[in-house]
Amino acid sequence: MDLRSTDMQSKTIITIGFTAIVVMLMVLLGVWVNNVHNNEIILNNIADAQLETRQITIMRNAAYRRALALHRMSIMPDPFDLEEEERRFRELGGIFMSMREKVLSRPMQQDEKLAWDHVRDILNKGGESQNQVLDLILDEQLDRANTILLDEVVPLQDIFVKSISDILDDQRSAVESKIAEVTRRNHTTYWLIGLFASVAMVLGVFTIFVVRRTGKTESALINQGKRIRELYEVSSMQGLAIDEQVSEMLKLGCRMLNLEMAKVCKIDIQKNTNTFLYTHAPESYALKPGIELPLDKTFCSVTFSSDNAIAINNISESTHVNSPYHEFSQLESYIAANISVRGTKFGTVNFSSRLPHRNVFTDTDKDLVNLIGSWLGLSLERQMSQEELYTAKDNAEAANKTKSAFLANMSHELRTPLNAIIGYSELMIEDLIDAAEKRQLPDLKNISSSGHHLLRLINDILDISKIEAGKMELNLEETSITELINNTIENFRPDLQKKGLKLIVNNSPDLGISVVDPMRLTQALMNLCSNALKFTDNGTITINADHERHEGITWTVIHVADTGIGIDKNDIDNIFIPFQQSSSGVNSQYGGTGLGLAISRRICRLMGGDISVQSHLNQGSTFSIWLPIENSGNRLRNGN
Repeated sequence: MDLRSTDMQSKTIITIGFTAIVVMLMVLLGVWVNNVHNNEIILNNIADAQLETRQITIMRNAAYRRALALHRMSIMPDPFDLEEEERRFRELGGIFMSMREKVLSRPMQQDEKLAWDHVRDILNKGGESQNQVLDLILDEQLDRANTILLDEVVPLQDIFVKSISDILDDQRSAVESKIAEVTRRNHTTYWLIGLFASVAMVLGVFTIFVVRRTGKTESALINQGKRIRELYEVSSMQGLAIDEQVSEMLKLGCRMLNLEMAKVCKIDIQKNTNTFLYTHAPESYALKPGIELPLDKTFCSVTFSSDNAIAINNISESTHVNSPYHEFSQLESYIAANISVRGTKFGTVNFSSRLPHRNVFTDTDKDLVNLIGSWLGLSLERQMSQEELYTAKDNAEAANKTKSAFLANMSHELRTPLNAIIGYSELMIEDLIDAAEKRQLPDLKNISSSGHHLLRLINDILDISKIEAGKMELNLEETSITELINNTIENFRPDLQKKGLKLIVNNSPDLGISVVDPMRLTQALMNLCSNALKFTDNGTITINADHERHEGITWTVIHVADTGIGIDKNDIDNIFIPFQQSSSGVNSQYGGTGLGLAISRRICRLMGGDISVQSHLNQGSTFSIWLPIENSGNRLRNGN
């Protein structure tokens, strides 16, 4: 029996068996608990009845002794003895009343209540008679007292004793009945104990069965686990190419299944072809990669048309014995599974032999082949992805080189005539100013301004091209950061005054000297200041510079803060991408190419630093240039 069917049957048998045993135990336990509970109730009732019997007996004896005390008092000549007997009479009366109160205060059945109502009437009459006799004795009317004693007290006492005796007999019968019921329930308990013992024996036998069945299943699972470990070892071999891993996997599959040959085939339904991609077989077999066979003459046609693994341990004794693929392949045992790549059937992996397999292929064997097929599908998919990735990488690198070369050449070719346009326009402006001819000055100034703007754009494109091509070189030198900041902001003072913005500069006196490329750092700082000026219509622009310790490194940090339009948090990651701005509305309203921040960040990173930003929409932004000041001497030597 195969592992899967064995496992399913084991689970079914174990589930049914344990369920039946648990149900039996629960039923027996319920009966036993109920029996014990009922016995406890009966025993409590018996105890209550015995207590009541003692109370009734005490009450009866007290009544009897009280009557005797009256009789003795009627014949006592000594007053002191009479007084002592009176005390005893009254003491017995107290005991009698106490017991009567306890007996009559308990809940009673209807028949008990009627019996005690009769006794209560007798007690009331007897009590009145006894009290009357006592009064006569104390008044020394002994004859009258004896007459009442004999005519009333003694007969009532006899009736009382008989009634109490009847009640005691009834209680005794009830107790005996309850004792008999307890005895019967005890016999039931013994019977339940016997059933418990029987169920325990059944449970023991069933446990032995489960242990044996589990042992077989565990053995199969251990074997399957061993197979999976071996598959994992092959699939995770370091330093092997995919082709070598596939070859090792086919060898392992042949060894596990005890078969001779293994093939990974690519199937083309349209062309009716079966192409061997990978093979493993004895050297005497002419089985090599690249062989192409008609699909309808191979067992792969059966496998590929099915969604499940195909396993035939003896083809000559199967329905495939007269098939064209049996006649063509001369195989006698065959097991295979489909390979899917990117969600589509790609081919098959099959293991076969020219001899019948000595055992029937199990579901575990099919699972093994399916597992190998899944791994092969992932491996082939990874191989295709790598090839596509390499191709895409080569194409991207070629395109990037072409783009960089094109931009560099175009920038160079454009700058020459553009410089001429700017130069001639400025000369014409000077000539018109000297000639006091101002009618054409605005147009010439627009030409000069547009030329300078276009030149800056071309320079930015040239810079980003150099950076992406890895050709931008830095000229590192010891530089006063305070002086660099002061020189930079002087370029913006006219525009600040024109927009009515306030400028605050706070430079730490400890800034000192840093090793940077002053021209490139000035370029980055100017880009930040230019953006702050552009996007701030009113308020303040603040520049702070100081040393800050962050993540164990001391940095020179220049913060440029504004109270402008700010940046949406969803756009912050895009502003450092070339030709990207925070939103399309910004470009239409404020202009710009989206190169300034990209170039500035890359310049700072070339100097070992970075640019960070903190911003809230409609609340302003703070851009920070971070430059490391440690090991600046080494960077100076390396840079020069």
